[in-house]
Order: sequence, then C-alpha cells, then structure tokens
Amino acid sequence: MGDVLHKTRDPVDYRTSVNTPEYDPADWFHSPDTSAVVGVPRKYWQRPLADPVLEMTQAEKDAVDAAAAAAAATAAKTGAKTRHDAEDGEGRALRALVKLMVAELNILRAEHGLADRTYAQARTAIDAEIDGE
Repeated sequence: MGDVLHKTRDPVDYRTSVNTPEYDPADWFHSPDTSAVVGVPRKYWQRPLADPVLEMTQAEKDAVDAAAAAAAATAAKTGAKTRHDAEDGEGRALRALVKLMVAELNILRAEHGLADRTYAQARTAIDAEIDGE
C-alpha cells in the first residue's frame, strides 16, 4: 500500500493507501514526496506535477484564483440571462414583470411623443446590463 499521484490530470488526482502495482508508473508517481504541500489545497500544487510536489508561487495562485473567479462570473451571468426562458414560476414571474414595466414605460414614452419599446428590446438591454456587471 502506498500513495500515487497522476502525472497529468487536472484537477490533481492524488490517492492515498492504494495498491501501487495497479497504477502504471508511466502515468503515476509512486510514493511522491508531498512534504512541501502539506496543508496546501491541491489547486495550488505546481504544474506540471513533479516529484517532489511543490507549491505554486503567489503569482501562480493569483492566476488560478482569477481564472476561477472569471469562470464563476461567466456562469452567474449565463444563469441570470437564462432565467427569462425558464418555464418555472420564477421565470414566468420575471417575464411578466418585465412586460408590465415595458407597458408602463410605454405610457410615459407616449406622453412625450417617443416610440414604444418592445419586450425584445427590454430583454436585449437587460442582457447587456448583465454582461456589463
């Protein structure tokens, strides 16, 4: 029994107390030295992986965190935009609210001789606001 670390997988694939002969040394480090990364989250183990395993520099950690934050922001924006199309109660309520606000806005626009806005225009504007956050 021993520990193994896959040489290329991301996220890090580190397994403890395994039957090492079952893991091809061409793909796995056997009993890798991880003493330098004790208590360090695996996402901060330096790539490419090597034996001994080293901790990323602060600049590398910052890049990992920035990429994760960007991915989370993109996912949140995509989720917010797709709420318009949802068939559940929340999606229906959101569409009804936007349509009601467009109708109310058009009353005010008509009083000032301005052309009506459409739901599609409002939706495009909302998506642009979400993208701009």
